[in-house]
Amino acid sequence: MATRKQMAVIKNLSENVGKPIGEAMREAGYSESTSKTPKRLTERLGWKELMDRHLPDDLLAQVHSELLHNEDWRAREAGLDKAYRLKARYVVPRFIPEPDPLEELSDEELEEMSKEAEEQLRRVRAGAPKAKSGK
Repeated sequence: MATRKQMAVIKNLSENVGKPIGEAMREAGYSESTSKTPKRLTERLGWKELMDRHLPDDLLAQVHSELLHNEDWRAREAGLDKAYRLKARYVVPRFIPEPDPLEELSDEELEEMSKEAEEQLRRVRAGAPKAKSGK
């Protein structure tokens, strides 16, 4: 069941289109730290129930369909976008960084690689041929 604060956020957002959800949360009585992380609200069961009640999927599908056939679509598209965000329907791809191969080397191995690179640099500057790697 939705809480009073959750209902106040919904009311605030519906009366102030474009207002950031964090700001609406603060005005509804959520703490500063909680309002900086709207996921704390939007992942709650009560919030999801409110979303289903106020923004049912069949309504979103109808508006989405109308947008495909409407020349003056920008305002409705913005509202639809906000509805999808409020219902957490967008999948945000997560960046997974490539592992750094140097992270697995010991300090000694890194030091040895550094010395080899410095030696190669000295040879290049002196015009000497590169030393052959033993690896």
